[in-house]
Amino acid sequence: MSDKLHRRPNRKPELFAAATRIVVARGVAALTIDAVASEAGVTKGGVQYHFASKDQLIVELLTSVLEAMDDAVDEVAAAERRPGAWHRAYVGLMLWGLSDLDRCVAALLSSLPPASPTAKPYAAMAEHWRQRAAADGLDAATSLVVRHAADNIWLERAYGGASDADIALVREKLMQMISASKSS
Repeated sequence: MSDKLHRRPNRKPELFAAATRIVVARGVAALTIDAVASEAGVTKGGVQYHFASKDQLIVELLTSVLEAMDDAVDEVAAAERRPGAWHRAYVGLMLWGLSDLDRCVAALLSSLPPASPTAKPYAAMAEHWRQRAAADGLDAATSLVVRHAADNIWLERAYGGASDADIALVREKLMQMISASKSS
């Protein structure tokens, strides 16, 4: 087989995992192409084959994680066909368990200037979520309060500031608000 036909395996998932471990353990400043290569046990060229720069790595990592979150919300919401289904799924998933991916995304988002090109995946997903929320059958004010409260508690928890008891209390209250909301 000629070298031109030989393709390298897609190692992006393991490179994303390595990048996540770096950000969670040492912070965004420690995230470099060299650090990812070392953490993943590949050459720097192996990382650069998939990502030309740290910014490209961040954009693709954020995109991948945010799309996975969105798919999970959609899957849970699809099982329920009544107003508020999307909001209930969003709150349930945002306020249930905390993973290293959550911590990584929170750290990345907190470190990026809002207008930077690397923050665009979040801006695009936030707009998508605003549209999904608007079409979910809740009044606009309840929709905003629920989403923003869930997002804030998610971020606070990623930094260790919200206890499990606080999260459970907020989750229960948000679910009550969703159930009581009248369509606008």
